[in-house]
Amino acid sequence: MAYFLGIDIGGSVIKSGLYDEYGQEKAVVSMSDPTITPHGGWSERNMEGMWQTICASIRKALAQSKIDAHDVRGVSF
Repeated sequence: MAYFLGIDIGGSVIKSGLYDEYGQEKAVVSMSDPTITPHGGWSERNMEGMWQTICASIRKALAQSKIDAHDVRGVSF
């Protein structure tokens, strides 16, 4: 079966969701990704830290769903 991965990079939370070809949710993992606020009204992100959080959320979603990464046929952000 084919599976699809959706990644949501929100303001302070990153979510990775796996869905089958019929749109059935197989796993969703949310992980916090803190913002850097050096001054009031400013908001920055550590890009390396964000990438690591994205990768970790994908690994957790795959493990939670027991889906082999080779069966993922598409990725969307």
